[in-house]
Amino acid sequence: MKKKIIISVLVFCLLAFVAVMAFSQSNSNVRWEYNNVNMWDNFNSNWNVQRANELGQEGWELVAIQSHNWIFKRRLP
Repeated sequence: MKKKIIISVLVFCLLAFVAVMAFSQSNSNVRWEYNNVNMWDNFNSNWNVQRANELGQEGWELVAIQSHNWIFKRRLP
């Protein structure tokens, strides 16, 4: 009984390791494009959310906020 549990745990660990390795970034040549949006230009929270959603649909990801500057990045093809 203990032997089956130990084998099951080892198989589970092996499968988890394979899954992590398969989905990790294997390409070290990943390049990013950055975009700086000044949200102070139009200090309207509804506009800011709408603009952020538009950028998200274009593949941009918010990575930092510095004062009124929102920094976005997306992977280059």
